[in-house]
Amino acid sequence: MILASAILAAALAAEPQTVSYSLPQTVIVVEISATREQWEAGPYSQWASELLGIEAVEADSTAYSISGIDIRCEAEADQSRRYSLRLSEGARPVYLSMTRQGLVAGKNLQLRNGSAINRRLSPVEAPRLGAKLPGSGNMKKEAQAAAKRIAELRQARYDILIGNTDATYSGDALRAAVEDLRRMEDELMLYFTGTYSSTSENYTFEIVPSAEGTAVYEAFCLLPGEGIVPAGSVDGIPYYLEVDAEPVATIERDPEPEPVEEEKPKKKKKKNEPEPVLPSQYITYRIPAMCQVRLSDGEKTIAELRLPVYQLGIEEQYPIYN
Repeated sequence: MILASAILAAALAAEPQTVSYSLPQTVIVVEISATREQWEAGPYSQWASELLGIEAVEADSTAYSISGIDIRCEAEADQSRRYSLRLSEGARPVYLSMTRQGLVAGKNLQLRNGSAINRRLSPVEAPRLGAKLPGSGNMKKEAQAAAKRIAELRQARYDILIGNTDATYSGDALRAAVEDLRRMEDELMLYFTGTYSSTSENYTFEIVPSAEGTAVYEAFCLLPGEGIVPAGSVDGIPYYLEVDAEPVATIERDPEPEPVEEEKPKKKKKKNEPEPVLPSQYITYRIPAMCQVRLSDGEKTIAELRLPVYQLGIEEQYPIYN
C-alpha cells in the first residue's frame, strides 16, 4: 500500500494526470458448515428387534444439518460508481487506496470480521462390515445363525472373565482373548445395526446489498437429503439475510462567512513569492452505514451481528491540497 502510494505520488508530481477511481461497496460473505449424516442398514436389520432385542435402522438414509455459520464483510470496488479526476501538479490524493481492483476512495479499506456462530463436528469414520457369514441363502436363517453366534461369543467372554474355562489365561493373554472375542462380536453386530458416518462440508455464498434499499435477500437453501444449495431452489428450505441500515447522521456545516464591507489594502507581493494555493479539487467518498444483519429461516433467527455497508451510507467530498 505504501509503495503504491509513493509510485502514484511520484507520477503525479511529474505532470498533471487524470486518474479514475471507484467508490467502495460491501460484500457480505456467509460461510456455512453442514454435517452430512449417513445411515446404512445392515442386511439383518429387520430381525434385530426379534433376535437381539435392539432397535436398528432398516433403510439407508442421508440427512444434512447446519453445524456452523460464519458471517463477515469485505470491501470491493463498486464499478457502477466510477469517477475521473484530473490532478494538478503536486496534488497528493492520500484518500485513495490501491486495491487489486484499482484505486478506491477510502483510506485503509480493511473491515472488521464478525463471527456469529462457530460450531464444528468432527467426522466419525464408519466402521467396516466384516466378512459375510456362510449361510443357506435364506436371510432370516443367516440372521438366526449370526444371533446365536453373538450369544456364544458373549458367553465365552464371560466364562473367561470369571475363570469358568479349561484354558488358563493371565495378563496379556487374558486381555487379548477378551478383545478378540469382543471384535468378532462387534463385526457380527454390524449385520444388525448397520453403519453410521458423519462428515463436514463447507459452502460459501456472497450477497451484495443493493443501494436501492432492498432489505431481505435469500442467501441459500437447505435440502435435508442433498445438502446446501444456492438460493432459488424450489424444494429447499430457504434461509434469508436481512440487512437493516441504521441512519447516518448528516454533518452540521459551518455557515458561510459574511462578506467584508470595507476592502482592505492589498498586501505587497514579495519578489518570487508563490501564489497561495487553495483546495480546488475534491474526491467523492462513502461513509458506510452500520447495519444490523440477521440470518434466519424465515421464523427463527440463527445469527445476528452489526456490519458496515458502504453502499447504504452517504457520499461526501474530500478536498485535495497541492
